[in-house]
Amino acid sequence: MQFSIERFELLHALNTVKGVVKAKTTFPILSHVLLVANGDGITAHGSNLDEMTSCSAGADVTKHGGVCVPMFILHQAVQKLADGCKIDMKSTKDVLHVEAGRTKFHLSVLPTKDFPRIDKGRNDYDFTTNSSTLCGVLTSVRAAQSTEETRPAIRGVNLSGQESLLKFVAINGAGAHTSKSEMSGKLPQNVTITTETVSEIIRLCKSIGGDVHVVGNEAVITLNFENISFSSKLIDGDFPDYHQFIKDSHDTKINVDRMTLIGAVDRVSTFAQDGDNLLRFDFDGDNLTISNEKEYEHGGNETLVIDGGGNFSFGFNFRRILDLLNATENRDVVLSFKAGDEQNNLCHVTFSDDKSFFGFVVNYKISERKQQVSEAA
Repeated sequence: MQFSIERFELLHALNTVKGVVKAKTTFPILSHVLLVANGDGITAHGSNLDEMTSCSAGADVTKHGGVCVPMFILHQAVQKLADGCKIDMKSTKDVLHVEAGRTKFHLSVLPTKDFPRIDKGRNDYDFTTNSSTLCGVLTSVRAAQSTEETRPAIRGVNLSGQESLLKFVAINGAGAHTSKSEMSGKLPQNVTITTETVSEIIRLCKSIGGDVHVVGNEAVITLNFENISFSSKLIDGDFPDYHQFIKDSHDTKINVDRMTLIGAVDRVSTFAQDGDNLLRFDFDGDNLTISNEKEYEHGGNETLVIDGGGNFSFGFNFRRILDLLNATENRDVVLSFKAGDEQNNLCHVTFSDDKSFFGFVVNYKISERKQQVSEAA
């Protein structure tokens, strides 16, 4: 393999694929990048067995071929070269020789046959969306992804389509975030992407932009950007039906400014970070008082003016509330309850100017505080 390439082109390709490459691994090949030269350019491939990213770049190819080289050593070396320089690469059986002006270095290589690839299989779904749209909906639900090792089926975001509407859902033991968006094409019916894949897709959408073409099946999902392809294995298992937790009987609705509520919860939570993370919410007509319910040596409370009302009290995990409130930049938040119903312990969270988002969080009855604290911990 032999080719010449501009530093910017090579650095861009390495920056794109390094998100899935492992810096420390018991399998040396997983810390390597596969460089393939053919036609009028090269393609860099990074893989970690579960995810694979490929990025094409223009180059003057003299001899076709491929080579696996240490990702982070090559990336660091290319970073330190002068801007605008041209890099010449030539591989022999066991070594990649690199030359840029007066700088020369060489890297040991591994066989290309050892590089792990992902079998993409058939395409059961095929749709196109904008990077900013995809990034936005994933960002709005990602905070609710479960971290429970014993329930791998919910350690990610579920995608389910109906006609032209694609719904994104993340759920955990204390609540859920859902968001939906219009998409063009054939949508997936029920696939779940991992937390790592969610993070990588958001990173790629932010750095690349433009349209993204999504294809896949029940085992693998692939996102194709311009000159870039990202594939990931999907979570195997049934995603829970979160609709069973949602009831239409929430007749008590509270309207409050989102940023005002975030500020109050954040300030009072300073005195509640003792393991259970619970705050007390006392609703009294047009007032909401947020406090730490235990009698501490230190404590705090804050009262807000709200639109709506009722006279009832609940305990909330402040971290879950903040996750929901930070899921969007919309101004007004609507909290919906079924006050007085001891069997209905969910607070629905929506936004008056964003009908695409819906979330819910467990609200704990103050009278059963001791029991709920142990469950929350």
